[in-house]
Amino acid sequence: MTPALDALAAEIGAEAASTRHHGRPGLPARAKAAWADRVAREVGPHDLAACAAHLVAHRHPTVRQVGLALLARPEVDAAQAERLAGQLADDPDWEVREWVVEPLVAHTVRGGSGWLARWVQEDGGRRRAAVVATRQLVRRRAIDCATALTVATAVVDDPTPYVAASVGTFLLADGIVLRCPDAFHEWVKNLGPCPADSPRSRHLAAVARRHPWTAT
Repeated sequence: MTPALDALAAEIGAEAASTRHHGRPGLPARAKAAWADRVAREVGPHDLAACAAHLVAHRHPTVRQVGLALLARPEVDAAQAERLAGQLADDPDWEVREWVVEPLVAHTVRGGSGWLARWVQEDGGRRRAAVVATRQLVRRRAIDCATALTVATAVVDDPTPYVAASVGTFLLADGIVLRCPDAFHEWVKNLGPCPADSPRSRHLAAVARRHPWTAT
């Protein structure tokens, strides 16, 4: 399998090198999804997990993204998907970090979100991935409001810029408030004292700009 898989990886890299995406060489999401479909057809379901593990370790960032797309498939065990995706949560390439969320969301939609409680208690890329995934999951009703607000509680005072950038306008205003407006209002009232270095006020101001009723 490896020589054929390496040949496919080389094709992915070559196509990425000749295509512009976000102002740099790379592929749009639909092209990466199409590559994942092709790889899955060629390697078959029994070898898919091993194939994904090989690709997520590849030196080319676009190939790693295709590997992450493969990890989202039901043929891959959820625990293996979490382990391999976790290795890329702090990848130097920002698009790879974005694609880390895909297998986590996909396996959560199929049932079980144990990884979410673990990752939101960690630092850096894993915590940020938990924030991004929570926004998707609560909008898709794959997790309930209480679970989403537990994540929000864990991150609302996190001063880390990489995490904080995804909380106010993204997780809260574009996720939790849309699905859980009443629960959000109660959550804000019960947050407790705000630490001195917390970005909480910025987050709540961002929500109020999008949803003025939340400021009352």
